Amino acid sequence: MILIISLGYIGLFFTGRVDYEVWILFTLALFCARIVHLSFKFLLKDKDKILSINDIFINDKKKSAAFFYGVISSALFIFLSFLINELCYFTSIISVIILIGFPLLRRYTSLLWFNTGLFEAICPIGGFFAANNRFELMPFVLFASVILWTAGIQISGSIYENRNNKNNSNYLIGRFGAGRAQFISVILFIFSVCLLILAGFSADRGLAYWISLVCLVIIFIRQEVLLRSKDVETAKTEFVQINNFTAPLLLIGILIDIFYR
Repeated sequence: MILIISLGYIGLFFTGRVDYEVWILFTLALFCARIVHLSFKFLLKDKDKILSINDIFINDKKKSAAFFYGVISSALFIFLSFLINELCYFTSIISVIILIGFPLLRRYTSLLWFNTGLFEAICPIGGFFAANNRFELMPFVLFASVILWTAGIQISGSIYENRNNKNNSNYLIGRFGAGRAQFISVILFIFSVCLLILAGFSADRGLAYWISLVCLVIIFIRQEVLLRSKDVETAKTEFVQINNFTAPLLLIGILIDIFYR
């Protein structure tokens, strides 16, 4: 949830300060969106070890309960979007469709690495719309950056799994090999950082933002070093842990840039 909030706030604060009312409504909408995502994910029995779905349904794991939570949260999400502004309201329907269809994309398409980041990538778009109430290229640049970064992370994770299983069961690894897959992940990371640089210049971000971006590049370099580690399990654990700092670090840089520039 910290990742989702951080990404949403990146879009919310990217162009400047926002009213407290918008900030509170948007935060509540993020929580509702998260519940919608988990509820329909649970309904479709999408097995994902990263998300502890069972924690939400400890007392009642029935599909009817998950469907109820999903429908109520969807309605609340749309209502909160209506309270924020018209643009958020009209795009909230599309967001709900994406949240519901996310598990289907994961299950039935081969571009799993891009589908995985779809939910995370729409968060900065929603934040930007909530703060500015207008269409611009900026939020879609952030969207593309998150998609590419997440895809690179998923491919890197597949390399770890391949080193453990030794059976090339992953589609990308099996077709191109681990070496080329790692090269693809590097290219995706580079493009992601380039998009963040473009967004930073477009929004006239200050020193704190650029320092946080340098920290992201350092994290990326460290992750690439970990991919070559012989201790796979230890390297994989550290890989996931340091990746959790990416969005919060960028958000901290943006907030410092806004309030202390």
